Amino acid sequence: MASSSSDKAAGRVLLPLNINPTRYDITLTPDLTAFTFAGITTIELTTAHDVSTSTIIMHAKELCFANASYTVKDEPVDVHEAERFLFFGLLAHSTQFTLILTIHYTGFLNNQMAGFYRSSYTDIHGTKKTMASTQFESLDARRCFPCWDEPARKAVFELDAFSNMPELSHKTLEGGIKKELTFLDTPIMSTYLLAFVIGTTSHGVLVRVYTPPGKSDTGVFALHCATKSLDAYDDFFGFHTPSKVGYGGYSGVCCRSDGELGSVTYREVDLLIDPTKASIGASVVWNLVTMTWWDDLWLNEGFASWAENWAADVLYPQWSMWDQFTTGHLSAALRLDALKSSHPIQVPIHHAEEVEEVFDAISYCKGGSVVKMIRAVLGMKAFQKGLGNYMKKHAYGNTETFDCGRLGRIAVDCLVVLVDGSPLSAEDVEKKWCIPILTCTEEERKRQRHCAFAKGGWVKLNAGQDVPMRVKVTSTMIDRLSLGIQSKTLPPADRAALLSDAYALVKAGKMQPEGLIKLLSSYKNEDSSLFGRLDAVMSDDPVMSKNFSALAKKIVLGLLGQVGWEAKSDDGHLDVLLRGMMIGLLSSFCYDDESVAAEALKRFHAFQADHSDMKSLPSDMRSSVFKIVLKNGGTKEFEDVKAYFDQASDNAERKHVLGSLGHTPVPKLKNATLEWAISGEIKLQDFFYPMGAVALSLGFMQKNFNAIKTMIGNANSSLMDAVIVSCAGGFCSNEKADEIEAFFKANPVLGLQEDSADT
Repeated sequence: MASSSSDKAAGRVLLPLNINPTRYDITLTPDLTAFTFAGITTIELTTAHDVSTSTIIMHAKELCFANASYTVKDEPVDVHEAERFLFFGLLAHSTQFTLILTIHYTGFLNNQMAGFYRSSYTDIHGTKKTMASTQFESLDARRCFPCWDEPARKAVFELDAFSNMPELSHKTLEGGIKKELTFLDTPIMSTYLLAFVIGTTSHGVLVRVYTPPGKSDTGVFALHCATKSLDAYDDFFGFHTPSKVGYGGYSGVCCRSDGELGSVTYREVDLLIDPTKASIGASVVWNLVTMTWWDDLWLNEGFASWAENWAADVLYPQWSMWDQFTTGHLSAALRLDALKSSHPIQVPIHHAEEVEEVFDAISYCKGGSVVKMIRAVLGMKAFQKGLGNYMKKHAYGNTETFDCGRLGRIAVDCLVVLVDGSPLSAEDVEKKWCIPILTCTEEERKRQRHCAFAKGGWVKLNAGQDVPMRVKVTSTMIDRLSLGIQSKTLPPADRAALLSDAYALVKAGKMQPEGLIKLLSSYKNEDSSLFGRLDAVMSDDPVMSKNFSALAKKIVLGLLGQVGWEAKSDDGHLDVLLRGMMIGLLSSFCYDDESVAAEALKRFHAFQADHSDMKSLPSDMRSSVFKIVLKNGGTKEFEDVKAYFDQASDNAERKHVLGSLGHTPVPKLKNATLEWAISGEIKLQDFFYPMGAVALSLGFMQKNFNAIKTMIGNANSSLMDAVIVSCAGGFCSNEKADEIEAFFKANPVLGLQEDSADT
């Protein structure tokens, strides 16, 4: 059975419950030149019944306090600062009362993408400007204002300057230089969900997307997705979303952060879609029900991962989102879940800082996969009804896993298996796990829960990939399934899963490489984007790697003959994805093919002459063409590609350079790429991309580890995780695993999980 609420709460380090915030009024005055801000936060507090209250303890970090006052009595307040907490001393009161506490303080607009921080953008005239925005999830609201920074301590907020709430009043200050805006109160919410941006953009529509000047056209697609997605959620849950009841609007804001609820901030590359350049989309997820504590993070993020794919599938069924879920979310979850450092989707969190360790593919991707499994087991009708009831019952509230488990007994069983499970140790090898298995056969392709048998035909276990598990197929099964692969009677998600499972099993030493190559030979006429990272499987076996690469090259050149370089007038979304994937595989296996190299160079030169030439070099093949040119070139080609970083119009374009430059075969240029990565010329949130492009750059990371740690500073720990995976994630040997483990034992990183590298 799932753990009870009281059992789970044992050992948590929480602020005292004797005082609770009910409302925050926040006034901030940023100085975008000095990178500081002045703050006044007024908090309405209520005390618990029959509790003697003499001290207020709240969260605060990197704030400098000037004075504080409260309105119960004119009593002096003693302020004591600590690393994470702020203490106020006041006279004891033994009865329940309301306290209005006002605090004056200053803070720093840091460059660590945490709290209230600074970023930059380029205006319509090409001038670089500074902006201030927020990143509060998970523990950084305290860097902006003193607060009860825990998910269950919800309150309403009065914000100024910019909000998704309707404007209440405004007035001009300081001779017209500044304007003060006041907005209606937010709904009750947790601190980490709060988000705001300093700007002068006007309000007025129910769903809004804010973009940098000159880029309004690129926000149209996001606006369309936001409107349609919210309508779809209304219909599915039978519950009006906050955009229609009590919120005043849903706002999408383009900056370098992300938050949730009614005003969501996005990185530019995730929100702005130029229809002439891109073929990807977006979906909208809001935060209506919040987990009580961080050990149930998966409740928010797992359901969000499922819901965003569901909404995109409703809006664009031709995109086959659930097939892409198999090659994306599920594959990411299984890759991380295969490591010794894996963890259940529900992890005991005692100190809030520990939550940084579970913002990973387990909480997001495996969590989403578990939700997909529950839907498959319950059926859509019961699943939808249960979720609708859950949303209505707990709207604006906090829940725990067992509240969600009441979707049905089967759902609870599924959750218990995966929630309470942990990576198998030697003594756990004999444990048996009861998991649902859906099957389909050549004769009956509809998924069914009973075990299917076939005489001579193929049988697919884990049909539809609804359960996060690996399936090892026998030689006989490969022979039979090959017929389904070649005839395409086996659905795309299942064809993709067979390859994904085989790759993983070979890498883990659980399957002979010959079996994978035998299976792969069945995909010679494959016309869907299934192949993934073919080059990562045989990297430590030179002979097998050579044979594998030769087979992969033959398959990819065959696919090139079917798909071609040029877009066709009747291309659908999946055709565009397939072409982009295919050219990516050309850059891995066929870059030395004479015709491929010549075509890539021709397109690169056309693009150099005119960066608006989307026909010669569409955005979805740009990185791959850069890689082909680099692999066949030298210093000139390296400098030509790097030059585009400064010429590109937005960060999405600059990432093409960051992700490809390290593919030069020239050692000194590889090293130059790595040195550039830590030079400070690249934004902090992007500096690890060149390291991943160089690949296997473990030595560089080890040599420059202290410099990298200094660069990251107090920024989110996920940046260090990204550096480690980028530099060490491509190895596949016990020797490298031992080396990496030894390095981090000698150079510990706070919050770093063991086996961060995919070894």
